[in-house]
Amino acid sequence: MGRLCIQFGYSDSGRYIGQAAASFLIERLRMKLAAVLVRQGLTDVQVVLFNTHGESIGRGCHPASLLDRLRYLAPDQSRAAFVTNGIAVKEESSFQGGDGYLYFLTPELAFATVCRVVESTLLPTEAREPDPVYADPSFASEFFAVVSEEFTSLVDDPDYSVLLGAFGRNLTDSAGSRPVARQHEYRPGSQEITHPSQIRAIANNTILQQMGFLANTIDGLGRAANQDAERFRFMLTKSPRFKQMMSMVQTAMRMSDPDVFGAYLKSFDPGMWLARSGHTRNPVRRQELRLIAGQVENTNVHARLERVRLRLEGDYLLLREALAEADAIEERSGAAPDAEDRRELALLHALRLSMIHRLYFLASHIPAFTPHDGVTREDLQQGILRLEVEPAVGMLKDIFPRSDSVNFAALDFAEPATYARDAAQTYEREHVSIFEPLDAYFAMVREVSAAITHRIGAIG
Repeated sequence: MGRLCIQFGYSDSGRYIGQAAASFLIERLRMKLAAVLVRQGLTDVQVVLFNTHGESIGRGCHPASLLDRLRYLAPDQSRAAFVTNGIAVKEESSFQGGDGYLYFLTPELAFATVCRVVESTLLPTEAREPDPVYADPSFASEFFAVVSEEFTSLVDDPDYSVLLGAFGRNLTDSAGSRPVARQHEYRPGSQEITHPSQIRAIANNTILQQMGFLANTIDGLGRAANQDAERFRFMLTKSPRFKQMMSMVQTAMRMSDPDVFGAYLKSFDPGMWLARSGHTRNPVRRQELRLIAGQVENTNVHARLERVRLRLEGDYLLLREALAEADAIEERSGAAPDAEDRRELALLHALRLSMIHRLYFLASHIPAFTPHDGVTREDLQQGILRLEVEPAVGMLKDIFPRSDSVNFAALDFAEPATYARDAAQTYEREHVSIFEPLDAYFAMVREVSAAITHRIGAIG
């Protein structure tokens, strides 16, 4: 018996065409593969189907249960296409990211996990009525073609790349093995993102999650649902497979908040900072706000961020209305956060945003200096707007050493000192009042990011 091995990647598929469209196209490919083997008389070939995905809903892992997870990767209909034709199939799937160890953290948990996998694989599938989504293939083809078209267009939109690069990968600790640039190699904005292909699927997912809008799972579905609202509602009510897919979308919707998303992007609106300066009576704060307004204006990204925000929010509202009208998505255990979880998630975002703005205020007090390795004060302030805090502070500590490199106290000038040197004659004050607080607040930003990750339940 020969063997044919096929690998499906939900991560990159979700990054480029959207997770919902990827699920449909991968399932369709599995079924077409079975048909080709039958047509070519190759039913004696063992087919190995390997699915790569992460624990995140944006990378192909269903959030409801292990059964939903494995059935999402290998739907009953596509499995039956091989079994009914006598084709031996070996299903393989990986546990990646956080669940690469969480599900196997203790012997008891590992045993339960293996049992659930065995049950989903070996137990016979319950007899069900024919699923209408397969009886009406034109609906699924048209629906997911719209999703794919919409999201592909978004990926190729330069404004979307600006969105991904607003804070880039700086909101969370690095999840990869690539070394961080050495301090002397740091250039503010040197890691600018010009296309999603420049970052891995994990980082892409993380950025969207941390900014409060899971676009690669939900974008495009609003337009698709409204193309034929009646059939959409019917499938959502009667099709187990379509409902399963949409329950993943529902979870992403509940973890997405246009107001939170808009608040992050508003940080790059010079008008917001200028307006705040007009409402304060504190002259020091007024000067800080106006300086930040000028720095933000120099980024020249707000208009582009606003365009992509309106595009994403418009489709989000269409989808929310379509789901509300259908009123047919069942609550699944663990499938979506409750109202309290949603409030806590919003609170975490608000807390972190206040810390980010505190970083901006501190950056406005960076003292002037002559260009250092071609980097200016304005460059470092621009970098901190994008949360490039660690390399910026490292360079500042190099430019403004905490104490003089020469130990004058140990030198003998043959004359007694007539004055006492104090911290004001070094850069101690800048370290205590600016550089160390920058490090401290940025560390807290990362801590809150970790809390947001746990609330969402996935690391990219």
